[in-house]
Amino acid sequence: MSPAISLRAARRFRLVTSLLVLGVGNYELWRVHKVRQRNKLAEDGSIKPEPVVAEKPAPKAWIKWTDLNGVPIPTLEASVRPTRKD
Repeated sequence: MSPAISLRAARRFRLVTSLLVLGVGNYELWRVHKVRQRNKLAEDGSIKPEPVVAEKPAPKAWIKWTDLNGVPIPTLEASVRPTRKD
């Protein structure tokens, strides 16, 4: 191998490596900047949040939790109430 070929190969290797590092670096900067821009817009006052609508209270639960010696046991409310009114 002559020294001219190895110098040319070294230059080409440096050029390819530099372009590869530059490309990956630019991609990472673009990716981070894109996420920061999205977060900035979400926190900014320029985007108005949707008005909060008051929810109606949840219906009474059918399952109640009974504590038996420290162990919670689910019981159905319908089975606890008497069915007849004597």
